[in-house]
Amino acid sequence: MFRSILLDCIASISMERSTASIFHLLVGKRSIQTLQDAKLYKITRYFGICKHLDRNYFEQEIKSLIIDNYITVDQQNNASITRSGEAYLNIRIDSYPIHQLNGFVFDRISDLFWLRLQLWIQTYTNMARQKGYFVAITDQRDIQAWVKKLFQMHRDESDQWLAGVYRELSSFLKAINPDLAQLFVDRLTGYQKIGLTMDQLARKYQTTPIDMHLYLTITIHKLLTYLQERENELIYLPVFYQFTKTSKKFITNSAEKTYILVKKGFDVEQIAKIRQLKINTIEDHIVEIAYIDPDFSIKPYVDQESFTIILAAIRNNKTAKLKQIKEMAGNNFSYFQIRLVLTYADFVQKEDLLK
Repeated sequence: MFRSILLDCIASISMERSTASIFHLLVGKRSIQTLQDAKLYKITRYFGICKHLDRNYFEQEIKSLIIDNYITVDQQNNASITRSGEAYLNIRIDSYPIHQLNGFVFDRISDLFWLRLQLWIQTYTNMARQKGYFVAITDQRDIQAWVKKLFQMHRDESDQWLAGVYRELSSFLKAINPDLAQLFVDRLTGYQKIGLTMDQLARKYQTTPIDMHLYLTITIHKLLTYLQERENELIYLPVFYQFTKTSKKFITNSAEKTYILVKKGFDVEQIAKIRQLKINTIEDHIVEIAYIDPDFSIKPYVDQESFTIILAAIRNNKTAKLKQIKEMAGNNFSYFQIRLVLTYADFVQKEDLLK
């Protein structure tokens, strides 16, 4: 599956970005360039799905695709899929549930949710059997503290919570692919049950550890989607809501501070002066905000006429390269304005939809 994802990304980007940009996408690097690539090339589903991907392993996989004549790479390390690669991808892509990945949406809560859920199940099943000592499945202190606090707050309801979560998870697992359901259960640790490692799972299912990780990620994303879609149906949704609750935001802390000032009516120059940062840095923050917040208006920075011209240049030339867009639009617009229009290019259908 990992190979197919790499080929799908390369086919989508098609020589306009280096292979490094794909690595940054998979590990979820929250830079303006990576956010832009994910949106513009419609590969948001892959954002952050392999946060712990080893760079050397990634490069080896790229070399393997070159050796197999599935891709070619130029001197700038920009990759292009070959006909052989397209044929391979067309055969394989539909055999994997890749379309069920939703990395951009679940990037900040997926890992947190999964670690909390695993440790919660381990804790509650052991405590239900009066076993107060066990080796936690994670050594992350914040996860341990969170589960401990939740257990202490609802100690008297622990049996009901355990039964409720079991019931809801059972309902979900019965509704999905049996192999994904079994993988999910194999990974869990509970009373007198130790979850399998990725290497053990890879041996059991005769695949690679990274593909096991991807299958598990797909299942977690499906579970999160399942919980969202049944918000008004699940009796124990408040329990699952606790697992996903986080103070972390997709937007960076510095961009958030800039956003506060933007909402107060300050312009770019004023914000740069107040925050004692370069204007380019503030512009980066505003572009980041535009990608993350669908309700953010770019009107203060791009008027309707400019928006229409820039958007036409993007669509007519089917490129995300800023220099090319600038030239095609007559060199009359700043890179900042072009980058802001690019945040809309993925979903705006008509030139008069500028907010």
